[in-house]
Amino acid sequence: MERGFYNSNGTVAGTLKGYTSDKMTDEILRMVKGSYKGYAITYVDEAEIVKVPRTTAYIVHLQGNEDLKVVGICDDEMDVLFDSEKNAANPKRF
Repeated sequence: MERGFYNSNGTVAGTLKGYTSDKMTDEILRMVKGSYKGYAITYVDEAEIVKVPRTTAYIVHLQGNEDLKVVGICDDEMDVLFDSEKNAANPKRF
């Protein structure tokens, strides 16, 4: 799915795409899989901002055996945006 965002004068400000790991670029896939072995990529959000040419940010949703992670990637840098361990009282909450 792809959505466009527009500024007040009607020109495109950016786009947001959502997809599964099979549509990821090889470079981003290698980066994530190299850092998070054993995690499954459940979803990817890709944001492109028109005002900053060739700038694309990725938000990658990962699921491991014990936790969920969301990592952000932009300009070849990756940061953890969210990390949640499974709740011992409800281990199947994912």
